[in-house]
Amino acid sequence: MEDTEGRDFVQVIAASPEGGGVLQRAGPEPASFNLALPDKWKLRTEWLESRTTIHLPNPPQAWLFASGASFQGPVDTFSKKSE
Repeated sequence: MEDTEGRDFVQVIAASPEGGGVLQRAGPEPASFNLALPDKWKLRTEWLESRTTIHLPNPPQAWLFASGASFQGPVDTFSKKSE
């Protein structure tokens, strides 16, 4: 998720069953979240080709939605892509 300042937030994902990191095989398409985002905020999907570590600030900012979706950040892990 990207806010109006261009900061990225990542969806909170579950820990892998084997431990040692997090694993998300696939998630719902952004359109299926049915989130009422603030004006000019955006959702996007970043596909990762390899195991990735995401560094969160301490403490992170958290955005919680009525649908149960939760995002934390801001993170600088992802490069900006032109739309």
